[in-house]
Amino acid sequence: MMRGDNYPEIEDLKEINVIPLVDVMLVLLVIFMATAPLTVGGLAVKLPVSGVNDKSMNTLPLVISVSKEGKYYIEKDEVAKPKLLASLRSIFAYRESKNVYIKADDRVQHGLVVHALSAAKQAGAVGIKILTKVAQSK
Repeated sequence: MMRGDNYPEIEDLKEINVIPLVDVMLVLLVIFMATAPLTVGGLAVKLPVSGVNDKSMNTLPLVISVSKEGKYYIEKDEVAKPKLLASLRSIFAYRESKNVYIKADDRVQHGLVVHALSAAKQAGAVGIKILTKVAQSK
């Protein structure tokens, strides 16, 4: 008479249960995936201090505004309509981000907004978006 015949639960204990192992490995994988982007490589060096935040200036989208009077503004600087394309080209020559947001007053003629779109595209803008207000639900 075999020992296992009297005790059938011993047969169940002969196999290794890998489900808890898989659970622990999945939790570790999620933890490493969440923390990996937070680590920054490179040497530990003391960086010099600068008064200018170049990264934010070069990576944020450029804003072109069209006022209700039909005047063009790049960020907060007024630009004449004939000089809009040349101004955008000179700005994009030094910017990392080629994204553009266009803000136009709702009373502006359609052609003025199209001119801003066209100038941005010709200057090398990659992503052009027109900013709007979100409608209030009643």
